[in-house]
This record gives sequence, C-alpha cells and structure tokens, in this order.
Amino acid sequence: MELVGRNPCEAVTRPTVRRSDAKALSPDKISRLLDGASGSRRESFVTLALATGSRRDLEAGTFTVRASMSETWRKEGDKRVRPVERKGTKSDPVRVIPLAPFAIDAFRARRKAHLEDRLRAGGLWETSRAILTDEVGRRYRPMQANDAYRTIATKSKVATGLHALRHTAVTLLPASGVDVRTVAGLAGHSTPMMTLAV
Repeated sequence: MELVGRNPCEAVTRPTVRRSDAKALSPDKISRLLDGASGSRRESFVTLALATGSRRDLEAGTFTVRASMSETWRKEGDKRVRPVERKGTKSDPVRVIPLAPFAIDAFRARRKAHLEDRLRAGGLWETSRAILTDEVGRRYRPMQANDAYRTIATKSKVATGLHALRHTAVTLLPASGVDVRTVAGLAGHSTPMMTLAV
C-alpha cells in the first residue's frame, strides 16, 4: 500500500449531465401524428409508442418489456457493419405494462394484417415472433423504426424525434390519474423523483 499526498481525483474534470431535449407532444401534435400514421404499416408502432411501448399480450391487455434491440455502426476488419443485437433494458427488470384500449385495438388490427401478409407471402415468409414486420415477416430493424417515424412525423408536420413519444407517454399517465410511483415502475425509472425530474 502506498500513501498519496493529494487526492488524484481533484485533477479530473467531472462530465456534465446532458439533459434530453425531447418534450411531450401537445394533444394537437398527438392527433396529427396519429392521423399521419393512420392506415400505414407503422400505425400500431406509433400507437404503442404513444401508449408506452414494446412487446404485447393483447388478451391480458398488457405488454411486457423484456429486452431492447440495438443497432450501431462498428468496424469489423476493414468493413463498417451495423448489426442488430438484443440487449437488456437500461434498468434490467422485466416490466409488465397495461395497454390502453386504443392500443389494444390497434394491435388487434395489426395482428390481422400480419396474418394476411403471411398468407400472401407463402413460402417467402420468414418466421418471427414479432407482429411489427415487413411484408415477408422480417422484424423491423431499430434504424428502420427511426426512419419510419421520421417519415410519419414529416408528413404530419410534427417536428420531433421518436424519443418524444416516450416522454409523451410518461407525461400523459400522471395527467390521467396514474400515481408517479406506478409511472416510474412502468417507465423503468429507478425512483419517482427521476420520473418527475425528467
């Protein structure tokens, strides 16, 4: 063991915490966004993102967040690749989140369309447990979700990124009478104070 005459951490510059610039959408923007997505393959994706977000169990009226999908550029040898990887959620625990009736309706409609896609695709169908897929059953990649949302937002004249839908859902829940402790649990926040701060 060796004694040091001063605290070496004093020379370190502490990183600043960057706050998200995403804000909850106004009721008018929500309405325009839902109108812009209406009838498209991405309608249920936008609806679920607004309702809160991820895997669903329509019979129980809930969906379960077990993991997330990541897609980032990295270098492998002399090539740049962007693989899709399954990873844990930020806070790790599995969360079962109740779905609003409008989200359940949207997913029932999407599941019906999904089955019709499967019949049309026949032998070209790629097996996937997801229902948010393209015409031959391929799960959408994370970047495709961003691109699809950008297209819908532009069409709807709603200048915002996809993450704003999460802020909107977490803002709407307390406004509709759900207590902050419950919202923190649904959002995967460590404490209700974090929910209020964000």
